[in-house]
Amino acid sequence: MPAAAVCDRLAQFEDFGFMWAPGQMTIATSFSPGGTAFTGEIMTTPISCYEIVLWAAHLSGVANNTVWNVIDDLFRANAQHNQPNNNSIQGALKRYYFNLLAPARAVGSYPSKGDLVLFSAAGIDYIAHVALATGNGYELLSLGHDGPVTAPAHGVALQVERLSINDVLTTNPLLTRVEFGTPPW
Repeated sequence: MPAAAVCDRLAQFEDFGFMWAPGQMTIATSFSPGGTAFTGEIMTTPISCYEIVLWAAHLSGVANNTVWNVIDDLFRANAQHNQPNNNSIQGALKRYYFNLLAPARAVGSYPSKGDLVLFSAAGIDYIAHVALATGNGYELLSLGHDGPVTAPAHGVALQVERLSINDVLTTNPLLTRVEFGTPPW
């Protein structure tokens, strides 16, 4: 299933409130080999930024093992403070540079529709936030980008929002590095 279809599915969740909680594995574990299918209520189950993207992939018809390979790779990359490999990104990540004093620019091009957009913070090598590019310049769909600022408690309702990479970086100044690439679905 193409990445663009996953983006279209996530766009259907725009402006819906979800119970945000960072770093959750509530839905993710249901895609694991031998995992039990998620049967809870998605709108009231605490989920994280990457889980809403993976849920959209699942609803778009992406096979569970493909979703799990992406989850496994992103977490392995985080645990090893390393770059994700081709399980989660096809080809090399493109770096997005942000400077409050200069216009934003990317090496290469804008993210394509359905690209994973990975945010990190200064001084850390792990992925702190995941969003999905819409293919419209630097626009993306995101859940929880404002969580540390507006909802520091777990299980707080936040909306899937359409905004720019700059908007995310301005809303959450802890995020300072952005990379993007196409997932293998």
